[in-house]
Amino acid sequence: PDLWLADEPAASLDPRLGREVVELLLGAARARGAAALVSLHTLDLLDAGFERVLALREGRLHWQGAPRELTREVLRELYGAEYRTLRLDELELGACARARRP
Repeated sequence: PDLWLADEPAASLDPRLGREVVELLLGAARARGAAALVSLHTLDLLDAGFERVLALREGRLHWQGAPRELTREVLRELYGAEYRTLRLDELELGACARARRP
């Protein structure tokens, strides 16, 4: 297939194994010339090799761009009152700018 779809492939995994699974998935898709569309709720995985991020809010596209372009302002708009509860201030956004390629 030209497009691989993965819905929360790291949801039930510990952080290390989740990262490994996502990196393997992206690497395998690239090796076969396919695109991968991955649904994630774990923002810590954005530096696992993603080229583009699409953020949805209430079923509509809220923001799109490269992981390195994601800002705290965008996250505050996206998550609203949940921003603090989710402890997104602790997310290292700089890690997104160092997107690694498997």
